[in-house]
Amino acid sequence: MSEPGKEPSASSRVSAGSMQPLRSHSMRFGKFGLESTSILIAVMCSAAFSHARAQEPMIQTTCPIQNATQPPPLELGQEIQRTLVRTRTCIAEGDRRCAERGINELDEAAVTADEHAAVFISRGTYRQSRNQSRQAIAAFEEVLDNADTNPALIDIAAMQAVASMMQSGRTGRAAETLERHFSCVFWTPDGLRLAADVHFADRNYEAALQYAESSIALHVHARVPAHGTSTAEGSTVRNSISLEPMVPRQLGLVWIESAREVGLDPGTQAVHIARALADTHPDLPFIPLYKQAPVYPQRALGSLTSGDVTFAGRVGVDGRVHDPYVLESSHEMFEQAALDSARQFIYVPRLEAGVVVESPFTNKITFEIN
Repeated sequence: MSEPGKEPSASSRVSAGSMQPLRSHSMRFGKFGLESTSILIAVMCSAAFSHARAQEPMIQTTCPIQNATQPPPLELGQEIQRTLVRTRTCIAEGDRRCAERGINELDEAAVTADEHAAVFISRGTYRQSRNQSRQAIAAFEEVLDNADTNPALIDIAAMQAVASMMQSGRTGRAAETLERHFSCVFWTPDGLRLAADVHFADRNYEAALQYAESSIALHVHARVPAHGTSTAEGSTVRNSISLEPMVPRQLGLVWIESAREVGLDPGTQAVHIARALADTHPDLPFIPLYKQAPVYPQRALGSLTSGDVTFAGRVGVDGRVHDPYVLESSHEMFEQAALDSARQFIYVPRLEAGVVVESPFTNKITFEIN
């Protein structure tokens, strides 16, 4: 069992000149590929989502959108379904010839409107996998622009189209597409992260904050079993979980910048997230949300010196680090920079029996010349 209060894999590695403000980062998104035929058959809901006020952010771990009507069953022949699965595998494995052959077979065999839509989604997914965003968007929009398309397929095409638009810097177009086609298909950790990124890029910080916090909560749900994380001995593990992969760094950046833009204290928001998780995770370890990169000391930079600092402190009930102090360092010139950085860290504070409590922690920052 890990030592309580210690972040076992949370060492931060800082290279000189490697950290930039969020707005100067180019956004990167995972490929929202055609997962399987079962996703195509899933029934997706479609309606507008009502945003909560920033002063009362609403963290949703289940889709709040109400079904207006249930979409009809998809009309996909068995041969088309088999070819879809095979083509998806080829795309995932990067087998260009196999993927193109599969798409051509789908195109020739497609008869129903649903089958033609599935062809366009497959073609768009293939183009997306090859970083051909313009062609990918065009394929997905063929599905979105067809009034006869099954709503379940529109949902899938919409998510993939938005991801491709963001990859290619078409943020305004992504926001418009998200507004028109937002549905429960986005209600996953990565789907809500994508929605947060879109709204942040569109400077709708209130919506970005709401979706970011819901995404963070879903990331926790996906990674931490409900009602605590226990060892074989039955003792609850209360050490922190590392920043990656619990909460992706880009998500943490969007979250804290959005909170600041709407005038909310990030520490207060971190406590809000903890309390929203208390019912399902009453014994939750503290979880890093944001770690401010330290300023590389000029003296160390001038002498091309690398080093590291191990420090300790307390994660308070306000989600912030209190009283950090150095445990060990390779050189004193790095110590102040590390402690100044630690004071800017934001955590979801630890929960014990559903109550927010403070917790000791240790961390290590490595400074290196890249």
